[in-house]
Amino acid sequence: MPKFPQRELERIINLICLKNHWKVEWFADGWICAITAAKQPQYIFGYNFFINDVSSSKICSDKAATSEILNRAKIPAFVHYYFRNHFYHEQELIATFKKLKNNVVIKPNEGTSGIAVLHCTKQKTFLKEAIRILTEYQTLAISPFYAYENEYRLVIYQQHVVIHYQKHRPYLIGDGKHSLAQLIKIHKIHNAEILPIKNIPKNGEKIPLTWKHNLGQGAKITENIPLPLLNRLTKLALKVQKLLGIKFFSIDFAVTNQWIKVVEVNSGVMLEHFAGINRKNFQRVYDLYFRVLKDALKR
Repeated sequence: MPKFPQRELERIINLICLKNHWKVEWFADGWICAITAAKQPQYIFGYNFFINDVSSSKICSDKAATSEILNRAKIPAFVHYYFRNHFYHEQELIATFKKLKNNVVIKPNEGTSGIAVLHCTKQKTFLKEAIRILTEYQTLAISPFYAYENEYRLVIYQQHVVIHYQKHRPYLIGDGKHSLAQLIKIHKIHNAEILPIKNIPKNGEKIPLTWKHNLGQGAKITENIPLPLLNRLTKLALKVQKLLGIKFFSIDFAVTNQWIKVVEVNSGVMLEHFAGINRKNFQRVYDLYFRVLKDALKR
């Protein structure tokens, strides 16, 4: 089995344990970690810390369940329709596709990092890819396609926002001369999802290369969230925390001039890209993880 690159989380946990004389062991190629401060080891699974209870973590990892719980509590969130392998009919998939006006996003119901997330507007493509996801991942979430420019992430611990930032999609800048296809070739871009590529953008026009805001797929971070907006997002995030009973989590919001909606809630707090930007950010994540571990080991 090939060795995965060391994660920022692994580096940080090792440093914390070394400094505090805690025993640390890694399993599953660095995906699971056991930390022993007294007699009983405590485990980190992926990015899920043992400060959260199992029920809250499982709900957050289930996109459809989270969506239903939040919307029923009148917290606006992206709607997700849930399907399980061996427990669906193709006509149910097609009916959902048509109900959502032939413009949907499909993904594994418990997936992460934008992997196997597809925007579908053609029934044939939708059905083929939906069945593929069900076969490979066993579960499927179907949601309407929401068009929006701005996405924000808040990291919450113990009823406080500890880290926040905006995610900016990668983009090209038009020069008024070249088509999108030509610009893509000039800049040697291999994973663009923009259409139609024959258009010639205006000089200075920004053209997003993808509709996704995933950091693992090229999005960039800035921390300049306007204070009034940050306050609104914080208020919603704390409502989610109280509703789900989760102590340490991240939450993504989609924002337009008309609405704010929860995109997803993550009990696994992944801060790889944030920590990797500079030494200051690395230290902020170190301090946060240490605080969470210290509190969890006291229990």
